[in-house]
Amino acid sequence: ARAKPAPPRGEIGPTPALGACCRGGRERCDPDPALWEAPLWRELGFSLDHAHAYAYSYASDGERFTVRAQGDLDCDGVYSTFELESGAGAPTVTDELE
Repeated sequence: ARAKPAPPRGEIGPTPALGACCRGGRERCDPDPALWEAPLWRELGFSLDHAHAYAYSYASDGERFTVRAQGDLDCDGVYSTFELESGAGAPTVTDELE
């Protein structure tokens, strides 16, 4: 059996910045390819090319990783948070229906 490749080491995000999708009375962020040009996002092969309501983060020590999505779906300052850690069974969800 082949060994699994190690996750890229580093931290990035939240991308876009928390609250960015609520600026200007909107509840979504327009796609912005420039946000995803950071080397770590490119190495992960992650970007969004459609309107979205979440900010994304990634952190890894090179062995384990955590990914997180945070969104204020009704722009009231309360964020829904979805988090997944490598090796964990199910994602952690906080204030899903915020």
